[in-house]
Amino acid sequence: AAMMAADLAPGLMRIRCEVPDNSLPPVTRWKSEIDSVKLWKTVLLDAKERAQVGLKWMRDNKSKFSLHANDIHPGALKIMESSLSAAGLQNLVQTSNLDCYDLGLVNDADNHANSKYIVVTNPPW
Repeated sequence: AAMMAADLAPGLMRIRCEVPDNSLPPVTRWKSEIDSVKLWKTVLLDAKERAQVGLKWMRDNKSKFSLHANDIHPGALKIMESSLSAAGLQNLVQTSNLDCYDLGLVNDADNHANSKYIVVTNPPW
């Protein structure tokens, strides 16, 4: 959800983290009349620029949103925190290690009177 808010394409993470054999996707090897490598580089540059704008907006506007991430499993929480760090989002997302039954909405009338909440979940069933 944080990556979506920042307009950070997930494919950028694989390239940025230097995952082997991931600098050029398979689509660049398709037989086509289009220069797919050139097109890929254009799309990649656009994605990088959009991510920079999105991350800058988030860093400059921290008071306009609040992102919270939670997992009851400590190992999953460590992976999530590592992923947030790799994406440059670690200072923009508050993490917790709670049972979802113990979570609640922020009730701060001064700062969140007209707030809208979106809950994104990946239930285990």
